[in-house]
Amino acid sequence: MSRSALALLMMILPVQALAAPPPAAPQQDSPALSPFDEVRRAAQRQVKAWQKRQPKLDAAWRDDLPGPALLTGIDQRLSPARLQDLGLAWAQSNAGLWGVQGGDLTVLQLQKGQLRSTLRLGQTAMVAGQRMPVLQRGLALTIDAEGQVLSVVAEVMPIGKLGPQRIERGQAQKTAVKAALGLRDDRGVPVDRVHRCELAILAGPGEARLVWAVDVVVNPATDRRAVLVDAESGVILGQRQAAQH
Repeated sequence: MSRSALALLMMILPVQALAAPPPAAPQQDSPALSPFDEVRRAAQRQVKAWQKRQPKLDAAWRDDLPGPALLTGIDQRLSPARLQDLGLAWAQSNAGLWGVQGGDLTVLQLQKGQLRSTLRLGQTAMVAGQRMPVLQRGLALTIDAEGQVLSVVAEVMPIGKLGPQRIERGQAQKTAVKAALGLRDDRGVPVDRVHRCELAILAGPGEARLVWAVDVVVNPATDRRAVLVDAESGVILGQRQAAQH
């Protein structure tokens, strides 16, 4: 090979190397967050933003709840004469911290004391145009005599997609009465033992079910059972002693 040809080859080789770089490794997309994790991250960001303005604010978290389970050190004072209205308004305006809408919170009870009062709010959700209670979910605000919010305890769970209602009220009542009374025969089930029967939502992390909440009077003086019937399958999800009123 002549010197001129060798020089030309040496000039071409680097150019070819630059013109054909090795293929880049494909980028892998990060896994999508679950709705639970999305609410948790948003809540953590909001709490951090609050803490910049309210240094005493503290939050406690639980693995089974996306939003904070406990807030303390809140810089919020309510008029003692309007605890119920103002407490509800505060909770509704901050409902996004727990991944729900303001209208999903409603007043259950205001317990007033000389030193402290407790405002209990229940969680609800819209299903097919009807607002339904979410069982054992809500908020409790503890407020001192001067209207200072001392703490907020939360048991709030965002509601995802629910299964269809396939079980009618009458069938749910029969199923609940049989379970509460230990009956096996479908004939002659005393559905007049039913004190209350309403559609509700049973919500856990990543799952929510439409249920029939049925109160069955086992003994008028001593025993009333709260029975949960799956509104889609008709399966008994549980029963416990109901509060006597």
